Amino acid sequence: MDIRTPGGERVRRFTGTQDKQKAQELRTKLEHEFWQQSRLSVKPKKLWDEAALQWLKEKGTP
Repeated sequence: MDIRTPGGERVRRFTGTQDKQKAQELRTKLEHEFWQQSRLSVKPKKLWDEAALQWLKEKGTP
């Protein structure tokens, strides 16, 4: 899928499905999340792995 955030950033992701309806539902969900982040200042949900990786990058690994 290829969508633009309200801020104009281009986001490209693989949906992981051949089902067109499921892919469209995922696209709609992501567009809604991007809108909430942009307009309502809702922080994006992060997976544990993403949060841990970000922490390691910020703290610097030995």
